[in-house]
Amino acid sequence: MIGRISAQSTTAQFQRLNAAAEAKVNKFNQQISSGLLFENPSESPADTSLLLGNSRRLARIQQYSRNATSANQWLASTDQALQSANDSMTRARTLVVQGLNTGAGTDAAAAAAAEIRQIRDQLIGTANTTQGGRAIFSGTASAPAYDAAGTYLGDDGAVTRAIDTYEILQVNATGPNVFGTSNPTDPMNGSIFEQLGAIADALESGDTATASQGLDAIDSSMQLVRTELGKIGASVNRLDSAQIRLDDEQVATRNRISQTQDADLAEAVMGLRAAETGYEALMSTTARTMSRSLLDFMR
Repeated sequence: MIGRISAQSTTAQFQRLNAAAEAKVNKFNQQISSGLLFENPSESPADTSLLLGNSRRLARIQQYSRNATSANQWLASTDQALQSANDSMTRARTLVVQGLNTGAGTDAAAAAAAEIRQIRDQLIGTANTTQGGRAIFSGTASAPAYDAAGTYLGDDGAVTRAIDTYEILQVNATGPNVFGTSNPTDPMNGSIFEQLGAIADALESGDTATASQGLDAIDSSMQLVRTELGKIGASVNRLDSAQIRLDDEQVATRNRISQTQDADLAEAVMGLRAAETGYEALMSTTARTMSRSLLDFMR
């Protein structure tokens, strides 16, 4: 009776050892085939918790990176529009000087006035530049920034992008800050659209004093544009720094995820060979031992 209990205990022990050895072989096979240290969270709760934390962090970083890309597109569109507006105003100023030199009220002045009106229309088009289907100078309003008469249709809302947990970047400039605030009763102190209209009228009518005043008005409007260009440049610098930081954080986080879940193929192969050798040796020992135990039982 004692022999039977001993044989049963020995059998159970070898079964446990064989199961453990087989599980070890299977683990290394799984690592080689999947490239992962573990597939089920229960296999490594601590690593799973670390992996989930880093995965959430990576998702946040990737969202910030997408926001940064969107911000870069807005800033690039705004910078291009501001450069175009500055060029248009520079050309308008040159035409005013030419009109004054040839004499206000002359045919040459009238020709300059006609081109100035064309520039005014071009500027309204520039002021209605869009990015992703939205007017970049209309604030948060969905309407175009300006109508054909140069009336502002937008608001003073800020368009922002979160590029880090505590860093919010404004990517837009509103129409009045760039093109001036409307002042129908005093056009020379109004928007650039009003200024150019009044200057063109003055050149055609021979009003030299008003046309000359227009030079200072255009200079003031150009300063508005240049001020916004400076702000955009500063925002681009902030964005560039943020993008570098986000790229570095993304690489570091991916590396931490890889270290947590990715198997080392060379180590897995070596582990598999050792596990298979151990498993085969255990099977051989089990066979010999169980054979002797059976003979002892039969005696």
